[in-house]
Amino acid sequence: MSVDPDPVPPRSWFIDLAPLRESPAYMRFWTSGVAAGIGTQLSAVAIGIQVYDISGSTAAVALVGGFALGPMIIMGIFGGAIVDAFDRRRVLIVASLIAFVAPIG
Repeated sequence: MSVDPDPVPPRSWFIDLAPLRESPAYMRFWTSGVAAGIGTQLSAVAIGIQVYDISGSTAAVALVGGFALGPMIIMGIFGGAIVDAFDRRRVLIVASLIAFVAPIG
């Protein structure tokens, strides 16, 4: 049994934040992704609470979650094929525009 003479310093145990400091554009992109993720999770919780308040049934909350899961799985499969077939930048822009306009309709 050998002992490592130079153990990994504790600083390298954490996430490297250098890209966030070095690239303001990446920092804005990352921050918007975090904000969108928080908003998505908050709305998922709010929908569950609203369904439970209306129906009083945990089964109804589970059904809403199941109905939301189906499209995510199906579009995840097709989305990968679409991204592989087209320019990724264009697909990202179109998907972002759809996500932006979807709540309006």
